Amino acid sequence: MFKRRICDIVWTDAIEPVEFERCWTEIIRDFNLNGNEWLTTMFELRGDWIPAFYRHENMSGLMRTTSRSESENHFFGQFTNVKLSLVEFLSHFETAMESQRYTHRKNDHATRYTTPDMKTSYVLETQAAEIYTRQIFYDVQEEIKFGLEECMSTKPVEFGDYLRFSVDELDSDAHISFEVSTFLIPSY
Repeated sequence: MFKRRICDIVWTDAIEPVEFERCWTEIIRDFNLNGNEWLTTMFELRGDWIPAFYRHENMSGLMRTTSRSESENHFFGQFTNVKLSLVEFLSHFETAMESQRYTHRKNDHATRYTTPDMKTSYVLETQAAEIYTRQIFYDVQEEIKFGLEECMSTKPVEFGDYLRFSVDELDSDAHISFEVSTFLIPSY
């Protein structure tokens, strides 16, 4: 009952933050969890991880509900099974969470305290290194490098408030071309 109720408010962007907070408070009260340190900490960090707080942000489908459930099932499936007692489950859960925290801290450290080698002289690459975690930056860096080596764009043409150009893939047997339109950025 607890898991279902908490999942219904945590893993949805169909509610507003105010409703999330009201429901969270009810669940904590109903299950007498007021003194739970972990839940208290998670509630304090709600703006960083609860989809209700991002519902008006355009995330362009970065993570759908299905992806979240598959990710959650994979995570839990690595350390649980139906024969575990509650004590064993909690022990396994804590071990898995600590492993996840360790990986997060390691990646965070690498992002903050290392400087990646740049493969181009473009500002875009430098900005990407500042914005993304190191591992994601390496993926973006490969895309930037591929774009420079394997693609060519046509001269942009203005159409009202839009700028339109095409991007052609150079080393493709089949001619692949993408039409790109973007808003013109007003200069002030």
